[in-house]
Amino acid sequence: MPAWINRTAGTSARTAGVADATISFTPATAGSLLVVVSGGPIVQSWPGAWTERLQPVNNTELSVATRTATAGESSVVVTRSNGNYPLAWVVYEFPSGSSWGVGTSAAGTTTAPTLSGITVGQSVFAAISGVVANNDTTPAHNTTWTTPAVEDVDATVPGDTVTDGAYMTLAYVDAYGSTTLTPAGTFGASSSREWAVWSITVPAGDTTPPSVPTGLQVTAVGATTVDLSWTASTGEPTGYEIEVTGP
Repeated sequence: MPAWINRTAGTSARTAGVADATISFTPATAGSLLVVVSGGPIVQSWPGAWTERLQPVNNTELSVATRTATAGESSVVVTRSNGNYPLAWVVYEFPSGSSWGVGTSAAGTTTAPTLSGITVGQSVFAAISGVVANNDTTPAHNTTWTTPAVEDVDATVPGDTVTDGAYMTLAYVDAYGSTTLTPAGTFGASSSREWAVWSITVPAGDTTPPSVPTGLQVTAVGATTVDLSWTASTGEPTGYEIEVTGP
């Protein structure tokens, strides 16, 4: 089961003369961690409440930004350096208490960077963006990831007769068991790629069972009826089972 609690993916088409692009996502819970990954053949600027963690730029920009969510938050407006160019993006919401781990990036290369300093047990993500030529309206940039092994996004915004398009692909692994990761797989035809690799710490759920209830008292109130009372369990029990034996 993925470590995130919500995920939204989409694209923002080019809008000539309009620099802003709205990225919409599932309304968030206050205190959760939002992570937005977006790729396009332009440079992106984020509003002040967001922290841009990674920003490899060459033929495209692959941007990874985070913030702590407010209750019901459901969109962010990204300013593109040129409204003529589209974006492909995905938004993850992680539970309250999650935090950014480590990250690295590389631009304009087919050689994947290695992420070091991972804490064992973190979730690790790797993403690539690349350009789609403006005369390529049916691009084939499909990717098969082997490391990380779970592919989550393989999105293309085709070019048209006026401007370039872009593609973005992303994979992840939860509860990663090593301190380094180098992305690997069979990637699209682009000769120049932007890479981003990062980790997220997600708090473990409550694994401590409730204590055993104590001090059971039985008080007869009729021929076939009794009252039961006891000292409640500590922790977070979801209920109690009462078993009656005998005639």
